[in-house]
Amino acid sequence: MSRGVKSLLLFFVFVVAITLGRHSLHHSTVATTSSTSTSTSTSSTTSSTTSSTTVAVCVGSDFTSVDDGGQGAAGTVYDAVTMTKVTSGTCTVNGYPLLTLQGSTGSLVASSTVDVTPALGTFPSLADNALPVAFTAKMGAMVTFSYSYSGNSSQGTCPTVQTINVQFASGQSASPVTLEYPATVCNNGRVVVSAFRTPVG
Repeated sequence: MSRGVKSLLLFFVFVVAITLGRHSLHHSTVATTSSTSTSTSTSSTTSSTTSSTTVAVCVGSDFTSVDDGGQGAAGTVYDAVTMTKVTSGTCTVNGYPLLTLQGSTGSLVASSTVDVTPALGTFPSLADNALPVAFTAKMGAMVTFSYSYSGNSSQGTCPTVQTINVQFASGQSASPVTLEYPATVCNNGRVVVSAFRTPVG
């Protein structure tokens, strides 16, 4: 083999060795990206509200009313009114009646309504001298109250009354009560009333 060929072979081997050495020193780096997924859970809160049903206060137009007829003793007249609920549903009765008085021509007459003082025992019946007790009235229920006034003409003015209008609360409708006979309500139209109650017996 000639010297030129040997030189060429040596050169070729040298090139191969250099190439292989460079290949073994080369590193391939793979970057792995980790993706983190965040899960957000939405919490739904249900608020439950408890509703309480409130029973309305009775009004006069819920009732028809009749006068029970009066009895007099020593110049004082005792009478009562019975009211019957004629509307559907329920309503609450509590307290004392508010009265306005009308004469035979329909005009209002000067008057004052006074709640009974239980300790004085104004009425013959213990039930009529009791403090108010709240109760519920439904259709067909009966409600009553008593009232008294002076028939003594020596006590102030004595307006003549034909109709008594009964209210359960101020500003509400009234239930009219037509008296069988006109009443002379002395002491300037002063009327004492018991609390509303359910009929006894």
